[in-house]
Amino acid sequence: KTPNLATVCNGQTVSATFNAGTGGVGCSDNYQYRFDGAGGWNAYTPGNNLNTTGHTLVEIQGQRSGCTAAAGCTGTTWATLASWTVNSQPTAPTLNTKTPNLATVCDGQTVSATFNAGTGGVGCTDSYQYRFDGAGGWNAYTPGNNLNTTGHTLVEIQGMRSGCTAAAGCTGTAWATLASWTVNSQPTAPTLNTKTPN
Repeated sequence: KTPNLATVCNGQTVSATFNAGTGGVGCSDNYQYRFDGAGGWNAYTPGNNLNTTGHTLVEIQGQRSGCTAAAGCTGTTWATLASWTVNSQPTAPTLNTKTPNLATVCDGQTVSATFNAGTGGVGCTDSYQYRFDGAGGWNAYTPGNNLNTTGHTLVEIQGMRSGCTAAAGCTGTAWATLASWTVNSQPTAPTLNTKTPN
C-alpha cells in the first residue's frame, strides 16, 4: 500500500499491489476502485497510481471469481484491500486577537496575540515565533503570552503549519507575519523655542 498510511493529503497519488488469490479451478483475481465512497467502481490494475485530487476517500477492492462452471468452486465476494482517507492540504493559522489592536504602541507597552488554528494536512502542527526590531534570531512564541516592548522599535509574530506526516503528500505553509507593532518612544514634553522678548 503506497503510501502505507491511513490518511493522505489532497493531490497525493496512491497505489497498491496484491498477493494473488489461490485455489479454485479456472478462477482469476479482479480488482476495482472508487472515489468518495459512492458511485460506480472502475477496474484497477495493481500498481497503477490513482490521483486523489478533489476526493475525500479512495478504496480498492479485490475478489477471486470466474471459476470453471460445474467445478464446484465458490468465488469470493468483493473485499476492501486498501483505502485512504484524503484530507485537504494544510492552511496556515490566522490572527484571532491582537492586543492592543493597534499598529503602533509606546515603548514599555506589552503586546500579545492569539490565533485561529490552521487546518488540513496529516499530522501537521501550528508553530509561532517572534522577534524584535526586524533583525536577529526568532524565538518560539506561545499564543497569548505578553511581549515587553521596552527598548525596542518593532515586534513581529509569525505563524505556520508544518511538520506533516512523511509521504502523505502534504505541503506545509511558509512562515507568515500574523501580528506586528511599531514601537514609538514615550512622549516627551514640549520645550521653549523662542521667548519674545527674551
